[in-house]
Amino acid sequence: MPVRLGNTLHSQEKSASTTRNHPFQGFRQKGVLLKHLRSSVLRTVLLLILVLTPVTGVVPSEEPIRISGSTTIQPIAAALASVYESRTNKKVVVTGGGSGRGIQDVLEGKSHLGMVSRSLKDEEKTKLQHVTIGYDALVIIVNTANPLETISRDTLINLYTGKIQSWKEISAWDQPVVLVSKELGRGTLELFMQYTGLRHPREREKYPAGPFISEAAFEVGSNLESITLVGGIPNAIGYVSMGTAFALQKQGMPIKVLALEGVVPSKETVQNGTYPVIRELNLVFTDPSQVQPLIDLFLSPEGQGVLIDEGFIPAVR
Repeated sequence: MPVRLGNTLHSQEKSASTTRNHPFQGFRQKGVLLKHLRSSVLRTVLLLILVLTPVTGVVPSEEPIRISGSTTIQPIAAALASVYESRTNKKVVVTGGGSGRGIQDVLEGKSHLGMVSRSLKDEEKTKLQHVTIGYDALVIIVNTANPLETISRDTLINLYTGKIQSWKEISAWDQPVVLVSKELGRGTLELFMQYTGLRHPREREKYPAGPFISEAAFEVGSNLESITLVGGIPNAIGYVSMGTAFALQKQGMPIKVLALEGVVPSKETVQNGTYPVIRELNLVFTDPSQVQPLIDLFLSPEGQGVLIDEGFIPAVR
């Protein structure tokens, strides 16, 4: 759920006592009856386990393969996890959390594969192995109610620093600007900051010179959250994955993908390198022996086909 920068939600749960007015209070002094009931229930449960447990199949205690990280790659991984499970009877658990989470989980041994929707940094390459499974682009989106069709890097910077606060300053549309940005640890944010030169407002100590993304921006996690906000707020602007934007646009989401520096984002402009902001889609790991069959599936014609269906550019052509 989107929150203003710096806001935190907390929840607590309280459990009610079940010792008062217990329905079997009257039997507590009848030890023989309770012992008989417990023995009977135990025999029933054991019998059901013997009857219902199949002779063959996956051992229930077998550790699943865990994949975590980029929500851009997550739909591809989820689709291929189902294929892999059906063929191997091995459980695969896929979770999001962002590219930074994927890297951290693999380094800490919490995940076997991490999903990273950006190029790896030099220090990350010394600790992790990786394989590129495809390519994507960072696109700028607005609501279909917005008359804007194209945007420049300079205008994007002025919008996200708060210098431009009304769409009337760059168009004939007299509406306030609503900024949608990403939380730290997201690959999409990393790419946006790399392209614009802006920094996240929580990085003031690390980058005191800035410039910084406006603290008035709504901060979200996944691409789906960004697109949902922009699709629901007529005067909003956001930056997201090209593949995800086009996929949801086809499903009826009321968003418009802007040309950037006069170049329309597309499969062709990404492949020929004319679109300004292109990124890798990577899988990271430390032990290839545990995940090689799954990596092979990502790079197979079937896996690359799923990637194309999700709107991304294949790594294997």
